Amino acid sequence: MVSNQKTNESAILEKYRVAFENVSLQPEIAALMGELGYTTEKIAEGKGLLRTARSAYDLNKREDDETLDAKKQLESSKAVLAAMYRMDRKKAKVLFRNDPVKMSQLGLEGSIPEAHLPWIETIRKFYINALVDTAIKESLLRMKVTEENLNEGAALISKIEQ
Repeated sequence: MVSNQKTNESAILEKYRVAFENVSLQPEIAALMGELGYTTEKIAEGKGLLRTARSAYDLNKREDDETLDAKKQLESSKAVLAAMYRMDRKKAKVLFRNDPVKMSQLGLEGSIPEAHLPWIETIRKFYINALVDTAIKESLLRMKVTEENLNEGAALISKIEQ
């Protein structure tokens, strides 16, 4: 009967490491393996393949850890930007509620998109246009949205894109 148990990669690598160690340290096992055609050269070749496989496995695990860390940093930066943008957007909507041109210029009509690309583009439009338009920048200053806040928002956008 065939077993359908799944063995993880590290367990397989450990199983082969133990087998190679046993064949190297136990003369009885080495003699039996030699009778089956597994010479010292074949065993050395197998050990080399095991080292290569172990290196590839370790590299893959390190990359998985780095990916997870980058994802956590991305989510953290997105949360900070989202909170900052919501507050700045509310202030701008109050300030420019009677100015449809400025509302359009800053992308304040409608709701905030949920999909990543439209979301980031909406936020970029707000912060970039607010930074380049002196009249908007000065008006936002009355609502305590400083140029430093606008630059911080633009910097967070760049960080998220990286």
